[in-house]
Amino acid sequence: MIGGPARTLSFCAATATIDSSWGGGFVATVTVRNNGTAPMSGWLTSWRWSGDERVQSVWGGVAEGVGPDVTVRNASWNGTLPPGGSTTFGLLVATSAAPGTITPDCRG
Repeated sequence: MIGGPARTLSFCAATATIDSSWGGGFVATVTVRNNGTAPMSGWLTSWRWSGDERVQSVWGGVAEGVGPDVTVRNASWNGTLPPGGSTTFGLLVATSAAPGTITPDCRG
């Protein structure tokens, strides 16, 4: 076989849940999962806010940038995910109205 065996790439998936909300903000949890067949070394999630949302703090991840485009990457301790493995990070967000959903993209 020329070129050797085919290699399966790892696939990153992210889902978000709004855990609680109030008049001035909300708390959300994002789950990052490795749906591939190989270990994933590092991940990055991103999404765009539809309103006046502003990230106040992040735990279990590292926020990058400010404004309507949000990017959160892994912390130093939770970047490597085995096949089928997952991790979570949390967000405290200030806003005049919590969004109905958050739809993060994920790259691993």
